[in-house]
Amino acid sequence: MSEIISPPLGTPGLRLTQTQKDLVGGSIGGIAQVLVGQPFDIVKVRIQTSPSGTYASPLECAKQLLKADGPRGFYKVSPYLRYSNSVRELNRRGANIREL
Repeated sequence: MSEIISPPLGTPGLRLTQTQKDLVGGSIGGIAQVLVGQPFDIVKVRIQTSPSGTYASPLECAKQLLKADGPRGFYKVSPYLRYSNSVRELNRRGANIREL
């Protein structure tokens, strides 16, 4: 399997160290995990944060989300990313986060 990332010795091509291979493999795995898992997490959070009885089932929640926002609705930016972007913006403007 490692021949896919680094060609065997004696053949031309890019040579990667084991650390580089691990980094590439981990990055691909992480991206795949987000692409597959994010829709489930969005539906879960919508059910948890909506008033009781809003959705009869997770499937109904997913259908309503798809109808309202389309497929992109399943990949909205998480609150953590919004927070980290806010901190970055405050730093850019000169605020010292440690003093807040």
